[in-house]
Amino acid sequence: MADALITVENLGKSFGDKVLFEDISFGINAGQKSALIARNGYGKTTLINILLTAAGQPGYNTLQDSGRISLRSRLRLASLPQQPVAGAAPEATVRDLVYSVHRPETEASWDFEQRMAEILSRLHVDSLLDRPLHTLSGGEQKKAALSRLLLDDCDLLILDEPTNPLDIDMIEWL
Repeated sequence: MADALITVENLGKSFGDKVLFEDISFGINAGQKSALIARNGYGKTTLINILLTAAGQPGYNTLQDSGRISLRSRLRLASLPQQPVAGAAPEATVRDLVYSVHRPETEASWDFEQRMAEILSRLHVDSLLDRPLHTLSGGEQKKAALSRLLLDDCDLLILDEPTNPLDIDMIEWL
């Protein structure tokens, strides 16, 4: 697979006697959208944390018990954790978070600003820009962080429960 971003082969993880998953194999290619659906406690977040550890993302250190993960060379990856603004400076605003993204070199400033306005509007974050992150509800924090990620220039987004705070129109747009 020449366009494979990530390939997982025979992955397994247990905590004590509890087997979360075993012999999981899958691949994610450029341009592909994938979803991982399972009940609570079945290892979705653990699997995401293992993938982020393999990608060298700061703050992640969950290792698989078995299997192999291959990542495309120079993969640009971004992630949305369940608590997306944990550790943010107390005075940080939504504007600070969203505007911390760097405009892709290949995108004109006007196009970037238009894309930013659309994303902020679609996720109903445009009216929250001057609010401190710590004053937002969990759902508002998640939408603000998701807005920032969607503006980022990356090859692969790994999102943990991104649709929880979204309404149907937002989910369909996403």
